Amino acid sequence: MSNTEHLIENAIVCMEENKSYDDFISADVNKRMLELVKSPPEEIWEMAIYVYYTYRDSVKWQTEDELEKAYGYKIKDK
Repeated sequence: MSNTEHLIENAIVCMEENKSYDDFISADVNKRMLELVKSPPEEIWEMAIYVYYTYRDSVKWQTEDELEKAYGYKIKDK
């Protein structure tokens, strides 16, 4: 996995833990990796926002649709 991929993953984990952008850029491991990539931290954070709030839901919905078709019943929300 590249440093950029690790940074996106770390940003997503921050979002899952209700942490902020400032928490993301202040973590020592992220500071070190940010020195090694071409993308600025704001751009990494924006990519993670897209994955967390848009792409993740579309994958979830598509998977639920496929399961409902395969097994013949609706998946109930928790």
